[in-house]
Amino acid sequence: MSFFSMVSNLFRKTLTCISPDLNIRFVYRIKKKKRLNTEDPQSFSEKLVYVRLTNYNHNPLVKQLADKYAVRDYVKKKGYEELLNELYAVFDAPKQIDFEKLPSQFALKLNVGCGCNYICMDKSKINATEIAEITRKWMKKKPWLSYAEMQYKGVEKKILLEKYLEGHNGTVPEDYKVYCFHGKPLAILYMSGRFTEQTRVGFFDSDWNYLGMKENSRLDFVTFDKSHLPPRPESLSMMVSAAKTLSGTFPFVRIDFYDVDGRAIFGEMTFSPAGGYDAAEVDINGKSMAEYLNV
Repeated sequence: MSFFSMVSNLFRKTLTCISPDLNIRFVYRIKKKKRLNTEDPQSFSEKLVYVRLTNYNHNPLVKQLADKYAVRDYVKKKGYEELLNELYAVFDAPKQIDFEKLPSQFALKLNVGCGCNYICMDKSKINATEIAEITRKWMKKKPWLSYAEMQYKGVEKKILLEKYLEGHNGTVPEDYKVYCFHGKPLAILYMSGRFTEQTRVGFFDSDWNYLGMKENSRLDFVTFDKSHLPPRPESLSMMVSAAKTLSGTFPFVRIDFYDVDGRAIFGEMTFSPAGGYDAAEVDINGKSMAEYLNV
C-alpha cells in the first residue's frame, strides 16, 4: 500500500469514528467529483448511497443478513434450506481450526465483510501455518471502518468451513449475482472464470436475455461477445424464485448464487456492492437501474 493510500485510509477511518454519514458523503464526493444529493438523488450510485444513509446503516435485519453465518437462518425460515452449502464447522478463533481434520478440499470464509475467502482445492499443497496466518489477519480486520459500512459493525466474527464447490473442468463455479429492486429480481450479473485471467462478466435479465454492461461499470474484466454467450443455467428459475422471496421489501439487494451440476447454491446477500459507489450497472428494458430504485 502506498503512503498516500495509507493516509487516505486512515483519514476515512477517522471520519467514520467521528460520523459514518460524514465518511459516506466525503467518499462519494471524492469518487464522483460532486456533492451527494440527498434531497433528490438521481443516479443509481447516488440512490444506493442514499439508502445506506437513511436505512441500511441502522437496520438490524440488514445487519443480520449481511452476516454470512446468521443469514443461513433467514434462508431456512424463508423455505430455501436446500440452497445452503454444506457447513462443516464454525470457529470463533483461528486456534480452534484443527488442520489435520480439515477435508482434502474446502472453503474457508469470514462471516463479515468481503475479500476474506480461502479456497483450497488440495490440502496437501498448503500447511497449517499458512491457514493460521490467513485467518489471524481476517480476525484483525474491521470491515466496517474504511467506508462506514455499518451493517458490519458489532457482528461477532466467525470463520466458516464449508464444502468446496466445483464448477466446470475443476474450476470454481460461476457466479450469478441477482439484482433485486423492491422484491423484484430484474438483472443477473454473471461472472465466469473468477480468479483467472479469463474472467468474463455480463448482465442478463431474469429470462436469460443478454443485456450487456454499461461502459461506466468499473469492473476490470472482459464482457461477453454476443455471438458466444454462456448457456442458460439449469437452476435459473430456482435462483430467480429464491431471490424474489429473500429480497423481501428491501429497496435494493444483490443476492448471489452458484449453479453446481444444475443445483442452485446460495452465496450471500450484499446491500451495498462496492460500497454503493461503483456497482456494476446496465439498462433494463430501456430504463436505467436508477429508475427501478425508488427512494
